Amino acid sequence: SLDYIHLNSSRISSQSRRALNYPADRLRSGLQQEVHDLGERREGTLKVKRESEVARKYFGNLVRESAEGKRGVEAVDLENAGPGVAAGYEEGELARL
Repeated sequence: SLDYIHLNSSRISSQSRRALNYPADRLRSGLQQEVHDLGERREGTLKVKRESEVARKYFGNLVRESAEGKRGVEAVDLENAGPGVAAGYEEGELARL
């Protein structure tokens, strides 16, 4: 009778452990996959951030250069220009415009 109780309790505890371990294993593997996916998303976000920084610098320089060009064009006085459009300008400055 005592052997039956021990055998039955061992069987129940073994099946309980198996039943409880299955969801724990699924939870563990699910969390592991989530961590992996999050790492990949982070890498993608960092890549976009780096690319965006490069683009911001490029377009910032483009805006600056465009403003310089605009100022150069606006500095040309077409109404009071002497002989030739470039009157009063040095050759190097004209080439830069």
